[in-house]
Amino acid sequence: MAAAMGIMDDEDLLDYFRMEYSRNLLHLQSAPGLVSPLGRYRLPVLLSDPALSSYASLSLRVCWWGKHHQEDDKMQVQALKKATRKREEKVQKEFELLTANRELEVWRNKHEKLYNTVQKYSIFRRYLEDVVKISQFVDTQEVISHYKMLLRLHKDLEQSQERHKEKSEQGSVFLDQYIAEKEAEILQCKHKLLELQQHFDQAKEDAQLWETRWADIQKTSSKKALELGTIRMAILNLFQSADREMNTKLNVPVDDSHRQLNMV
Repeated sequence: MAAAMGIMDDEDLLDYFRMEYSRNLLHLQSAPGLVSPLGRYRLPVLLSDPALSSYASLSLRVCWWGKHHQEDDKMQVQALKKATRKREEKVQKEFELLTANRELEVWRNKHEKLYNTVQKYSIFRRYLEDVVKISQFVDTQEVISHYKMLLRLHKDLEQSQERHKEKSEQGSVFLDQYIAEKEAEILQCKHKLLELQQHFDQAKEDAQLWETRWADIQKTSSKKALELGTIRMAILNLFQSADREMNTKLNVPVDDSHRQLNMV
C-alpha cells in the first residue's frame, strides 16, 4: 500500500484519504471505547496493533488535512467576502465619482451661465454710465430707479386698461341684454298691436253692420210711424163722421185712437 501511495499524486492521495476515512475510521470514531473516558487508556493498546496503528496514523493525517482544508475554505470564504466587499466599494466609489462628475458638469454650466450674465450686465452697466454722461441723471442707480418707476407706471396703465376693457366688455354685454329685452318687448307690443288692429277691424265691420241694421230699423220705424199716423187719421175721421151722424158730442181726446175705435 505504501508503494501504491508513493506513486500517487497529491490529488489522488487526498481522494484515497477521504475514501479510507469514510470506510474505516468513521467506524472507529463511533466505537464506544473511543468516546468514553476509558478509551483514552485503550488508545496505546489499539495503536500497538499494526492494522489499528496504520488506521490511527491515517486518521490523524486525515483529521489534520480536514482541519487544514476547513481553514483553507474559511480563508477562501473570507477572501471572497473581502474581494466582494472591495468590489462593491469600488462600484460605489465609481458611482459616487460619476455622480460627482455630473454635479460638477451641472455647476460648470451654471457657472458659465452666471459668467455670461455678468458679462452681459457689465456691458449694460457701461452703457448706463454712458447714458448718465449725456443725460440729467446723477448716477446709474438713479437711471435704474427711474426705469423701475416707468415699469411700475406701465404696469399700472396696463392694469387700468385691463379694468376699463373688462368694464367695457361688461357694459357691452349689459347693452346687448338690454337691447335683446327691448326688442322682445317691442315684438310683443307689435303682436299686441296687431291683435288690437284685428279687433278694431272686426269692431268696425260690426259697427257698419249695426249701422246698416239701424238704418233699416229707422226706415222701418218711419214707415210704421207713417202707417200708424195714417191709421190714426182714418180712425179720427171715422170717429168724427160717426159723431156727426149720431149728433153726439163725445168727449174723447183726439190722440186716443183706441177709444175712438171702440166708440165707432
